[in-house]
Amino acid sequence: MGLRSIRARATALSMGRRRLISLLCGLLVIGLLVTAGYSQRPGRWTRAAPMPEERTEVAVTELAGKVYVVGGFGRGQALLEYDPVSDRWRERASLPRALHHTTAAAVSGRLYVVGGYADGWNPVDTVFEYDPTTDQWRQRANMPTARGALAVGVIESTMARLRMNRVPQLLAGATVLSGLAVLLVLAGRTA
Repeated sequence: MGLRSIRARATALSMGRRRLISLLCGLLVIGLLVTAGYSQRPGRWTRAAPMPEERTEVAVTELAGKVYVVGGFGRGQALLEYDPVSDRWRERASLPRALHHTTAAAVSGRLYVVGGYADGWNPVDTVFEYDPTTDQWRQRANMPTARGALAVGVIESTMARLRMNRVPQLLAGATVLSGLAVLLVLAGRTA
Protein backbone atom coordinates (compact mmCIF):
# COMPACT_ATOMS: atom_id res chain seq x y z
CA MET A 1 0.00 0.00 0.00
CA GLY A 2 1.54 3.28 -1.12
CA LEU A 3 1.69 6.61 0.66
CA ARG A 4 -0.88 8.08 -1.73
CA SER A 5 -3.34 5.28 -0.90
CA ILE A 6 -2.84 5.78 2.84
CA ARG A 7 -3.47 9.53 2.50
CA ALA A 8 -6.62 8.90 0.44
CA ARG A 9 -8.00 6.53 3.08
CA ALA A 10 -7.17 8.97 5.89
CA THR A 11 -8.90 11.81 4.02
CA ALA A 12 -12.00 9.66 3.41
CA LEU A 13 -12.13 8.65 7.08
CA SER A 14 -11.79 12.27 8.16
CA MET A 15 -14.57 13.38 5.79
CA GLY A 16 -16.83 10.60 7.11
CA ARG A 17 -16.26 11.73 10.68
CA ARG A 18 -16.99 15.34 9.75
CA ARG A 19 -20.26 14.35 8.06
CA LEU A 20 -21.28 12.29 11.08
CA ILE A 21 -20.50 15.16 13.46
CA SER A 22 -22.39 17.62 11.25
CA LEU A 23 -25.39 15.29 11.21
CA LEU A 24 -25.33 14.81 15.00
CA CYS A 25 -25.00 18.55 15.64
CA GLY A 26 -27.86 19.27 13.24
CA LEU A 27 -30.10 16.73 14.97
CA LEU A 28 -29.19 18.19 18.35
CA VAL A 29 -30.10 21.71 17.25
CA ILE A 30 -33.38 20.58 15.66
CA GLY A 31 -34.28 18.62 18.81
CA LEU A 32 -33.56 21.59 21.03
CA LEU A 33 -35.59 23.94 18.82
CA VAL A 34 -38.57 21.59 18.70
CA THR A 35 -38.47 21.03 22.48
CA ALA A 36 -38.13 24.76 23.19
CA GLY A 37 -41.03 25.54 20.85
CA TYR A 38 -43.41 23.31 22.79
CA SER A 39 -42.22 23.95 26.33
CA GLN A 40 -41.86 27.73 26.50
CA ARG A 41 -44.69 30.11 27.20
CA PRO A 42 -44.68 33.88 26.89
CA GLY A 43 -43.36 35.45 30.05
CA ARG A 44 -42.37 38.78 31.43
CA TRP A 45 -39.22 40.32 32.81
CA THR A 46 -39.02 40.94 36.53
CA ARG A 47 -36.37 42.79 38.51
CA ALA A 48 -34.29 40.61 40.87
CA ALA A 49 -31.49 41.27 43.33
CA PRO A 50 -28.41 42.50 41.46
CA MET A 51 -25.29 40.38 41.43
CA PRO A 52 -23.05 41.72 44.25
CA GLU A 53 -20.11 42.37 41.94
CA GLU A 54 -19.42 43.16 38.31
CA ARG A 55 -17.71 40.45 36.30
CA THR A 56 -17.55 39.55 32.63
CA GLU A 57 -16.68 36.39 30.69
CA VAL A 58 -18.25 34.19 33.38
CA ALA A 59 -19.82 30.75 33.15
CA VAL A 60 -23.41 30.35 34.34
CA THR A 61 -25.56 27.29 34.95
CA GLU A 62 -28.59 26.15 36.95
CA LEU A 63 -28.39 23.40 39.55
CA ALA A 64 -31.21 22.31 41.87
CA GLY A 65 -33.21 25.50 41.29
CA LYS A 66 -30.27 27.84 41.96
CA VAL A 67 -28.13 29.82 39.52
CA TYR A 68 -24.35 29.55 39.76
CA VAL A 69 -21.94 32.16 38.34
CA VAL A 70 -18.30 31.08 38.21
CA GLY A 71 -14.99 32.62 37.17
CA GLY A 72 -14.63 35.51 34.75
CA PHE A 73 -12.65 38.72 34.66
CA GLY A 74 -12.55 40.41 38.03
CA ARG A 75 -12.51 37.60 40.55
CA GLY A 76 -11.76 34.53 38.47
CA GLN A 77 -11.93 32.10 41.40
CA ALA A 78 -15.27 33.33 42.74
CA LEU A 79 -18.40 31.19 42.77
CA LEU A 80 -21.69 32.95 43.43
CA GLU A 81 -25.01 31.21 44.05
CA TYR A 82 -28.35 32.93 43.41
CA ASP A 83 -31.55 31.60 44.96
CA PRO A 84 -34.54 32.93 42.98
CA VAL A 85 -36.97 31.89 45.74
CA SER A 86 -35.33 34.10 48.38
CA ASP A 87 -33.96 36.55 45.77
CA ARG A 88 -30.53 36.42 47.44
CA TRP A 89 -26.94 35.92 46.37
CA ARG A 90 -24.28 34.20 48.45
CA GLU A 91 -20.63 33.42 47.94
CA ARG A 92 -19.63 29.77 47.86
CA ALA A 93 -16.26 27.97 47.94
CA SER A 94 -13.68 29.50 45.60
CA LEU A 95 -12.80 27.72 42.37
CA PRO A 96 -9.35 26.10 42.79
CA ARG A 97 -7.95 28.16 39.91
CA ALA A 98 -8.83 31.57 38.50
CA LEU A 99 -10.46 31.10 35.08
CA HIS A 100 -12.18 33.21 32.46
CA HIS A 101 -13.94 32.16 29.24
CA THR A 102 -14.67 28.84 30.94
CA THR A 103 -17.91 26.89 30.79
CA ALA A 104 -20.12 25.19 33.36
CA ALA A 105 -22.77 22.48 33.38
CA ALA A 106 -24.80 20.66 36.00
CA VAL A 107 -24.84 16.87 35.80
CA SER A 108 -26.26 14.50 38.44
CA GLY A 109 -26.37 17.08 41.22
CA ARG A 110 -22.85 18.40 40.66
CA LEU A 111 -21.49 21.50 38.92
CA TYR A 112 -18.69 20.95 36.39
CA VAL A 113 -16.37 23.73 35.24
CA VAL A 114 -14.57 22.75 32.05
CA GLY A 115 -11.56 24.40 30.40
CA GLY A 116 -11.16 28.15 30.04
CA TYR A 117 -8.20 30.52 30.09
CA ALA A 118 -5.84 31.16 33.00
CA ASP A 119 -2.80 33.35 33.61
CA GLY A 120 -3.76 35.71 30.79
CA TRP A 121 -4.88 33.87 27.67
CA ASN A 122 -3.44 30.39 28.25
CA PRO A 123 -6.02 27.65 27.60
CA VAL A 124 -6.34 24.98 30.29
CA ASP A 125 -7.31 21.31 30.23
CA THR A 126 -8.79 21.21 33.71
CA VAL A 127 -12.17 19.87 34.79
CA PHE A 128 -13.41 20.82 38.26
CA GLU A 129 -16.42 19.33 40.05
CA TYR A 130 -18.34 21.25 42.71
CA ASP A 131 -20.62 19.57 45.25
CA PRO A 132 -23.17 22.10 46.56
CA THR A 133 -24.05 19.91 49.57
CA THR A 134 -20.48 20.02 50.93
CA ASP A 135 -19.47 23.34 49.32
CA GLN A 136 -16.26 21.74 48.07
CA TRP A 137 -14.41 21.46 44.77
CA ARG A 138 -12.34 18.57 43.48
CA GLN A 139 -10.35 18.22 40.31
CA ARG A 140 -11.44 15.56 37.84
CA ALA A 141 -9.51 13.96 34.98
CA ASN A 142 -8.08 16.58 32.65
CA MET A 143 -9.34 16.91 29.09
CA PRO A 144 -7.07 15.47 26.37
CA THR A 145 -6.23 19.02 25.21
CA ALA A 146 -6.44 22.50 26.69
CA ARG A 147 -9.44 24.58 25.52
CA GLY A 148 -10.83 28.04 26.23
CA ALA A 149 -13.90 29.96 25.04
CA LEU A 150 -15.98 26.81 24.75
CA ALA A 151 -19.58 25.87 25.47
CA VAL A 152 -21.20 22.91 27.20
CA GLY A 153 -24.66 21.47 26.78
CA VAL A 154 -26.29 18.71 28.81
CA ILE A 155 -28.78 16.24 27.40
CA GLU A 156 -29.93 13.90 30.15
CA SER A 157 -26.64 12.83 31.79
CA THR A 158 -24.40 13.48 28.80
CA MET A 159 -22.30 16.62 28.62
CA ALA A 160 -21.21 17.76 25.15
CA ARG A 161 -18.44 20.36 24.87
CA LEU A 162 -18.06 22.63 21.84
CA ARG A 163 -15.35 25.16 21.04
CA MET A 164 -17.17 28.19 19.71
CA ASN A 165 -14.48 30.44 18.25
CA ARG A 166 -12.70 28.02 15.91
CA VAL A 167 -13.75 25.86 13.00
CA PRO A 168 -14.94 22.58 14.57
CA GLN A 169 -12.78 19.53 13.99
CA LEU A 170 -13.28 16.09 15.47
CA LEU A 171 -10.61 14.96 17.88
CA ALA A 172 -10.26 11.23 18.33
CA GLY A 173 -12.37 9.58 20.98
CA ALA A 174 -14.49 10.67 23.89
CA THR A 175 -13.64 11.08 27.55
CA VAL A 176 -15.73 9.48 30.29
CA LEU A 177 -16.16 11.86 33.21
CA SER A 178 -16.79 10.18 36.57
CA GLY A 179 -18.82 7.43 34.93
CA LEU A 180 -21.79 9.80 34.57
CA ALA A 181 -21.07 12.06 31.65
CA VAL A 182 -19.35 11.76 28.32
CA LEU A 183 -17.49 14.72 26.88
CA LEU A 184 -17.85 14.66 23.12
CA VAL A 185 -14.80 16.55 22.02
CA LEU A 186 -15.55 18.80 19.05
CA ALA A 187 -12.84 21.36 19.04
CA GLY A 188 -10.47 23.51 17.06
CA ARG A 189 -6.93 24.51 17.80
CA THR A 190 -5.71 25.00 21.34
CA ALA A 191 -4.27 28.48 21.00
